[in-house]
Amino acid sequence: MILSQNQAYQIGPHQLTVVENLLRVDHRGHAVYRMRQANGQMVVCKIATSPEAAKQMEHEQAVLTSLADVPGVVRSLGVYPFGEQLALLVEYVNAPHVARGRLHVTALSEHRAQTWPVVVALMTEGTRILEQAHMRSIIHADIKLQNFLYTADEKLYLADWDHSLVLPAQPDAHTPAEGTPQFMAPEQVRHERVDARTDIYSLGVSCLALLYGARVTPRYLVVGETVTERTTAEIVKALRVNETIKTDLIPPPQNDVEAALQTIWRSMIAANPAERPSAMTAVRAALPMPIDILPKPVV
Repeated sequence: MILSQNQAYQIGPHQLTVVENLLRVDHRGHAVYRMRQANGQMVVCKIATSPEAAKQMEHEQAVLTSLADVPGVVRSLGVYPFGEQLALLVEYVNAPHVARGRLHVTALSEHRAQTWPVVVALMTEGTRILEQAHMRSIIHADIKLQNFLYTADEKLYLADWDHSLVLPAQPDAHTPAEGTPQFMAPEQVRHERVDARTDIYSLGVSCLALLYGARVTPRYLVVGETVTERTTAEIVKALRVNETIKTDLIPPPQNDVEAALQTIWRSMIAANPAERPSAMTAVRAALPMPIDILPKPVV
């Protein structure tokens, strides 16, 4: 189903007008629109375009309902029949995802003024959101920079819970692993058991990629000064043999706060889940205080 811009639609009790299509192509069986309510407030409307997507949508609604009291989790307005399809309405956060304009293949010193505040938010607010989810046995399972939103007033939101898991449920070992390979933990691509440590790994990768450049992730092959982007199949193959972050590309810390964070990140990205912090609570307990010191660029 393709909705027309500026056209009004009745979805459940909501009279909504299409403002823009947020996806140029069908994504994972979803069409996504920004829509305006009668009172002028914006919402995001996700429309399931396949039976599988409809099941995921009902699951996401249940998870968002469970996390409704957690600040930083996008709020659901409900799931409603929409013609022969299903529509999920969630609050609209007026902010781009944190990778936009901030994630570079090779990070330079001048990028740090933009990336450091977001890294701080990921390690303070991002860990808090995930700690609350994990306490309710919910694993996001698709942690990546593109699923975090960072507002102009420095608030962090975590979106896209459609591939989350409620433990003890596990992914279907006979279907392709869901997620973005460069941020996925090795156990995900090997169809092994996932738990809170899987989200911990992906958050660590996200912080390192944002602060030090995406070339440190398995997405890129780095030989000397030559950086080559890998295919998805190549990234998955690398993860299966525990090729994770290129720690040799992580520069020396610029102060004690960054040094402490690097120690935490190295533990978070261990290929073996048993070598990572066992819970997000442990990650938060290790955070240096004050964490919001802005490292000065190297002169």
